[in-house]
Amino acid sequence: VTLLEDTLLAVTVSNLGTCTLTLRSATVAGFGFRCDACEGKFPKELLAGRSFDFIVAYTPADVGEAVGTLTIASNDADFPNATIPLHGSYAGTPELRVAPEVIDFGYVPLGQTGRRPFTLSNTGSGTARLRVASATLGPDSGDFSATPAWTSPQDLKPLLGNPTATLTGQVQFTPKSAASSEATLVIKSDLGDVEVGLLGTALSPPKLRLQPAMLNLGSVAIGDKKSAVLLVSNDGAASLDVALQWSTSRTTEQFSWSPQTISPIPPGVFRELAVTVAPNATGALTAALIFSSNDPLRTILSLPIQASGTPAEGRTLLKVEMTYENGDDGRFDDDLRQATLTLEGPGGELCSRAKPQSANWGEWGSCTWVSFPPKNEPQQAILGDVTRDGLWRARVSYDQDCKSGLPSVVATALGITLDVLQEVIAGNVVLKGKSFQDVISGLCILRGPSAATARVYANGKQIGERAVNLGRTGDVVPILEIERAGGIFKVR
Repeated sequence: VTLLEDTLLAVTVSNLGTCTLTLRSATVAGFGFRCDACEGKFPKELLAGRSFDFIVAYTPADVGEAVGTLTIASNDADFPNATIPLHGSYAGTPELRVAPEVIDFGYVPLGQTGRRPFTLSNTGSGTARLRVASATLGPDSGDFSATPAWTSPQDLKPLLGNPTATLTGQVQFTPKSAASSEATLVIKSDLGDVEVGLLGTALSPPKLRLQPAMLNLGSVAIGDKKSAVLLVSNDGAASLDVALQWSTSRTTEQFSWSPQTISPIPPGVFRELAVTVAPNATGALTAALIFSSNDPLRTILSLPIQASGTPAEGRTLLKVEMTYENGDDGRFDDDLRQATLTLEGPGGELCSRAKPQSANWGEWGSCTWVSFPPKNEPQQAILGDVTRDGLWRARVSYDQDCKSGLPSVVATALGITLDVLQEVIAGNVVLKGKSFQDVISGLCILRGPSAATARVYANGKQIGERAVNLGRTGDVVPILEIERAGGIFKVR
């Protein structure tokens, strides 16, 4: 049945006797069931051999099973009240969604191959499945080809409640001539065919242009923000794809851009990008925003950005920065010790990894917590907009000392799973190369404790520093206090 639409069923009452049958009443019960004839004129007389149809409607309002009854009262001596059970069921309505709706390869050089994925999902309601038969190219597919990840018809469960219930595939475009090409990807299912447009060109590439070619945001007071608009243009003849990143992760501390992603830019079109600086220290600030694109002549383009942080009139921006001993800061270092900085406001409010974004503490300011990859170090709590005296406390929690998490740490260092590690400990498996004992002594026993250092900066100038030792997982150690008295901050 269909949601919110009537499904009709006739219940026929026949007089099989030799006398007149009198129907005194008919009533229907059950959510979703309706009988218009039951509300008509009674009694109804049925002569011998005659019959009458009661039309029962079922109108589901939601997914699930429905039960009800139709009760007919008559002068039948054996069955004066005949009750007929009613059953209805609505499993939902399947709906096929193909993403993306159009697959645009943009510019692909002659002889090279561009590849684009596609995903099928059932975005319908309830539990109703749909069956996908195939994904093939339409006629005149030319330089396109398709490779679905399935070879036989597949059932798709609704995505709601089954987030991994998808089918995937890939379309390839290998131009053999300097021309623009179009084709169609046809998805066949029990709901009908869905067509996805395919586009590609080898005529002329996209051309990335930034205007201006560099940004100077000028002088900005600590605690303030200033933005400039950058135009990202496509002067070429094919769709331009652009991705952005900073040249260094430390840049994100004071610079940002919006929107975070740029949609494909058609030929002759530009997108606006806002670049913002929010200095937390005085002096010259520099950054480089890296643009990666499918422009064959500008696959990587760097935008230099400059600004200058100046003292804030009557305002102080505090930065609490914590570092701790956890080995080499390289991405492939196997020292897994972890610690977390937390700043507590005068009213007991917390600014930490769990609550990182602009915790507004009223007159006691607003705090933002940040950390830097690959090992979340250093960590910073940046406090601004303070207008009331008070006491702020910083503490460090030791989340992982290596020794307490020995099995997972050793398994990671050896490049094996926990199951295999258990076999090694039991003596059932012998490792080649680095020994189990060497890993324990080199990685954990020598790397149990740690030391943390916190430094406090006011408008970019260091005003205090404290260090503490961290013994084992679970330790929470106060590291310093910051007092504001008469509008002046000091560390104690």
